[in-house]
Amino acid sequence: MLALAFTLAWLDCFQPGGRAPGWLAALTAGLCLGLLALTRPFTAVALAAPFAVHGIWIALRGPVAARHRLAMVALPALGLSLVLPLWQYAVTGDPLTNPYTLWWPYDRVGFGPGIGVTGEHTPGQAWNNTRLSLYAGSVDLFGWAGLSYALLPFGLIALACQRAAWLVAAIPFALVAAYMLYWIGAWLFGPRYYFEALPSAALLSAAGAGWLAGQPHISWWSRARFVLTGLVVGLLVAGNLIFYLPGRLASMKGLYQVHAEDLAPFLTPEARRLPPTLVIVYARRDWIEYGRLLDLASPALDSHFIFILNQGEALNKQVIRSFPERFVWPYDPERPPQPASQPQ
Repeated sequence: MLALAFTLAWLDCFQPGGRAPGWLAALTAGLCLGLLALTRPFTAVALAAPFAVHGIWIALRGPVAARHRLAMVALPALGLSLVLPLWQYAVTGDPLTNPYTLWWPYDRVGFGPGIGVTGEHTPGQAWNNTRLSLYAGSVDLFGWAGLSYALLPFGLIALACQRAAWLVAAIPFALVAAYMLYWIGAWLFGPRYYFEALPSAALLSAAGAGWLAGQPHISWWSRARFVLTGLVVGLLVAGNLIFYLPGRLASMKGLYQVHAEDLAPFLTPEARRLPPTLVIVYARRDWIEYGRLLDLASPALDSHFIFILNQGEALNKQVIRSFPERFVWPYDPERPPQPASQPQ
């Protein structure tokens, strides 16, 4: 949502015929980009790259009014982005330390030793991850069995003369290039690191379909072309809805052995009668046994149950002292016990 709103607001701000006042479009673009930087910082940098090039051109050659609007985009975007290092300082003591790396030190962007689960992220691995992610997209984008990119080249042809479309078309390329620097690809849920490129891919594909269909003028060929294109696209969409999508969604059911019944011990009448409770999850295998339960927890720590993953008795006791008013429930997911009758 933030990526799409930023893109639309930027176009309204700097392209002729904008539908919103320039100051409002600029402010919206800046706020959305800043919020995206707080939500997915690396994605925000990648997505903003084509617009930054456009912004440099405006700063060097654009009219004064456009330069003023450019400043109105940049200032709120940069201001909000500064919240990220402040937050990282608050939770880690270092403004440049990503909290992810406190759990997985290898979870960083770039090439070299110490990055990624293999011990080193290399250009060869980057290419392999990119290839697999793009393959996943060729299937999952529209569910067209490897043909989901088929209309993109025709969309690029159709929009080649519309400069506003260049920025939109550049977003997928920017995201793909940027995420080569990340040590892992994404294909289990489709190419999720490219998700912000979905509006661009959809618009380019629609433009490609329109270009192929043409206009049903009086000639038999133009009418046949229009009907044939509509028929092919309609069959592809129907094939996805009938054959591909149901199976794809079914493959995600119970993924990582996560099931609704994992929550059952906390939904019993006995559990509901407990006072506000701190649950220490003694996972036998990995963090997923803890993650299964978080549907019952609030990130504001005000829900009936708060779950923590066992980190050893010393650290557990520190957390317990932080919630002195809460009942403590040691929980083994392999053998779910009944909660103790008295707080510990």
